Amino acid sequence: MGRYHIIPGVWRGVEARPLIIYRHLIRQVGVLQDDVTRNFFKRHIRERFEEGRDDEKKRLTQHLQEARHGINLIKKANLGYPKPLIKVMEIAWGRRGKRRHELLRPILQYGKPELPHDDPRTRYPFTSKPFRALLQKAHVKNIEIKLPEKNIWDDPFPVAREPRILQRHHTKLVEQCPAPLSFEDFDRLQRLANGEETAIPPRRKVPLRNNIDPEEDVKNGERPHEMTPRSWRRLYQRILQQSLAIRQDPETGSWKVLAPEIVLKRPEADGEEVDFFLVPGPQKLTRQGKPYKVQPPEKEYW
Repeated sequence: MGRYHIIPGVWRGVEARPLIIYRHLIRQVGVLQDDVTRNFFKRHIRERFEEGRDDEKKRLTQHLQEARHGINLIKKANLGYPKPLIKVMEIAWGRRGKRRHELLRPILQYGKPELPHDDPRTRYPFTSKPFRALLQKAHVKNIEIKLPEKNIWDDPFPVAREPRILQRHHTKLVEQCPAPLSFEDFDRLQRLANGEETAIPPRRKVPLRNNIDPEEDVKNGERPHEMTPRSWRRLYQRILQQSLAIRQDPETGSWKVLAPEIVLKRPEADGEEVDFFLVPGPQKLTRQGKPYKVQPPEKEYW
């Protein structure tokens, strides 16, 4: 039987063997156009299957269900559906998901003193210098909060509540902080966004047969998008706007945060294909035929 045992069940006419699903995932990932995304998901899939090899049957069934959802997500990304493609690219470039936490972990742990093994609910959160520099560069508000001196009954504010309040505030700051890329990845992402470089294409030239009906997905508000070089450049620009890089000055010891620089191209001529990633939808008009007053959008820090 091999190292994988068969789980009862049928999925699209084949038995739900882990090895079949693994090969299907690797085959779909191998068609992704972005080489960073392709290499990240190949490594991520191998690690997940190795970690869950010896899990219990109930847990293994849950892993396989997550893998089937991943197959459908990568299928739609290969077909050019905007939301799945953006999600897959952001996960691989560390804007969300597992790699984002891996990039933030050394920043959060930098200079952190060793804490005693006590109740974690009584610990005050630690804010490192590079983490504070990233928050300031991302224009995150309320980095420091001031606790009240008295409660609603006009009694002194209880000291036992201070760690929990500060921990919740620290968690919100971590969610708002953009994960810094390495300087090699940051420079390459800038070249891809500015059109100075193109991603390494996959070796597979023949597209996969995907059993997704585009007409059915159009009814659900989605449609596949034919990715052009301009579309890829705009997609990289979207990811670059959420990215930062950080390094420490060896002489002064201060932390310098590098912000992205996007070179805007000339406007495209009329009649060309509409970019689904940045071009807004049709403008809404009033009964008199005048456009509505557009409210300024809220700032997004990643």
